[in-house]
Amino acid sequence: MALNISSNIVASEKGRELVQHGSALFPIACYAEDLSSYSVAWHWHEEFEYVLCTKGPLHVDVNKTRLTLQTGQGVFINSGVLHAVEQAPEGTALLHSGVFHPRLVGGMDTIFWQKLIRPMTQPDAPPFFLLDALVPWQKQVLDCLHESWKAVSDEPFDYENRVRYYLSLALRLLSTQCVGGRTKVSQQEQIASERMKQMLRFVEEHYAEELTVQLIAGSVALSESACLRSFRQMLGITPIQYVKQYRVEKAAELAKAAGARRCIPLKVSGPFHTKLMHPAGDALAKRFASEHFGEMETPVLFNCLGHEKADSDSIPALLEKQVQSSVYMEDTLRRLGELGVTDILEVGPGKALSGFVKKTLGADVHCTAVETAEELEAFLTSWKEAQA
Repeated sequence: MALNISSNIVASEKGRELVQHGSALFPIACYAEDLSSYSVAWHWHEEFEYVLCTKGPLHVDVNKTRLTLQTGQGVFINSGVLHAVEQAPEGTALLHSGVFHPRLVGGMDTIFWQKLIRPMTQPDAPPFFLLDALVPWQKQVLDCLHESWKAVSDEPFDYENRVRYYLSLALRLLSTQCVGGRTKVSQQEQIASERMKQMLRFVEEHYAEELTVQLIAGSVALSESACLRSFRQMLGITPIQYVKQYRVEKAAELAKAAGARRCIPLKVSGPFHTKLMHPAGDALAKRFASEHFGEMETPVLFNCLGHEKADSDSIPALLEKQVQSSVYMEDTLRRLGELGVTDILEVGPGKALSGFVKKTLGADVHCTAVETAEELEAFLTSWKEAQA
């Protein structure tokens, strides 16, 4: 079977994932994933799932709990449990995961189901098991899951039986812990979980339409305040934040389908340089109406134009446009080249713009990046001495 390529999450009307993992005869699929270019959205399925962190940290959200996995740790997620996975802000995260149906270990009419599966699927069973190699029994589980993943990946002779053997061992250890220390899940929590699954599915079906908290709440006959509270308690975000996240994921899928090699979500504090900033532009225009702007003494290339302003352009109008329009960085840099600029200074964290300058203008233009006031002062002193 080897490894599978992660596919889009397709869900039923209640938010249950409909993608078949593996085949009917051998219902397991294993994945090797790099979370730097995407995240796994909230979803649920009947299958068990395990996530092994091969390079951390990474975040795994299970119902109301956020787990941060470090390299070598893992988590086993129970059947029917809402969960999501994303990279932690600290760096690139890599993982191995496996999704398998309980019947791979044994059908409902077998002793394997009675001893290994049934304890895991009781209403009061834990939704997840955090696994750390420092705990002996958890290390045994991790070893079994790693071996099952490797068998699916490499497909040695008789690997199907190996996979079943290792998963059975893992479930034996987990089910023992499940029986020994159950966490009671109330009926109210079960109802809340089912409602959340339905609301997520409603968003997935109507994400291209205008959505409000009222519409999302109405899909399960909740009040708006109860809907907001449910999202905050279970997902840690608002309904509209989830809508935006889902739309970004769908946009990335469409971009990849159109030929994009990679889509990387950017963590920004606002939708700058987009039409979503139109209200901010209006506020600036209102504020500038009472201010006087003199004539410019130093030439400025406006990013919203890609060149200098024309005589007919007003500075207030351009500042208003700057907030909500695209940035024409390449046009701006090429205009600097036309003006004979040979040295460019980048002020701020990182060297992203310096790299862009080299790609756009070539080696003839020298670009220096500084991050601190001391670095800026030292550069200016050195540059002035060189010009003297």
